[in-house]
Amino acid sequence: MAHIERAMKEREKVQKAIDVLAPGAVYEYGSQLIDDYIALMEDSFDIQNEDVSWFVFENDFGRKGYNCWCNGELHQIKSAKDMFNFIQKCNESKWISMCNVRRCF
Repeated sequence: MAHIERAMKEREKVQKAIDVLAPGAVYEYGSQLIDDYIALMEDSFDIQNEDVSWFVFENDFGRKGYNCWCNGELHQIKSAKDMFNFIQKCNESKWISMCNVRRCF
């Protein structure tokens, strides 16, 4: 996760510089690489429902502290460790997680 976060921060720095030089221009370099890295993680660890994408983009690497449901239990996700503990627990119980339902609270 740290690699993804670092890449996104670097991309944001470049975008801020581009905004000064050419307002409205969009810097896309690295976007596909980040998406591919997330997909590789999800595939490698058999993570369902795009939970890693949800963690990275919607929950802002846990900074928003959104909650997820699995097996009738609510889990607050505030860090990568929380996310992977949640995924592991969900996978062990064979339940489908509910992070990406776009109803985070």
